[in-house]
Amino acid sequence: MRGFFIADKRWKRFVFLFVSAILTAISVAYPKLGFLNWVSLVPLALVFLHICPDKKVKLRHVYWYAFFFLYVYYLPLFTWFLQLYPFPFISEMTKGYAILLAAVMWLGSTLLESLVFAFSFLLFAFFARGRAGQKYPVLNAMHWQGFGLSLSGYKHFGG
Repeated sequence: MRGFFIADKRWKRFVFLFVSAILTAISVAYPKLGFLNWVSLVPLALVFLHICPDKKVKLRHVYWYAFFFLYVYYLPLFTWFLQLYPFPFISEMTKGYAILLAAVMWLGSTLLESLVFAFSFLLFAFFARGRAGQKYPVLNAMHWQGFGLSLSGYKHFGG
């Protein structure tokens, strides 16, 4: 069972990232379940602490793993765009256009956030692979902690 928690296979990485994203999104969407933050980022850490220092893993793959995690994370959080339907504050909007607008806002915002914020993982990979990250591992820990706080504090601190 011990070997299961090593993110050495692609399918394990995607399962770990999916589970981590869903648990983190739930803990942000429902503050009473905030205790999940203590464990929700562990699968994410298992993946990125395994692949970031490994120079065999290309940086573009690190980026796309990060994108996958963030897209799954933001998708349930941005469902509030769907609750704006039928946009009563915009006059003369057809139902079809309102559905299209809500879907584009929901999926587009998720896509934009994921594309931009995934670069944060590249910064972590640069630290983990570079001399500074190997000489001063505290830099990796500080970056990781800042990332975790930015995810968990997204809703709680007015983000």
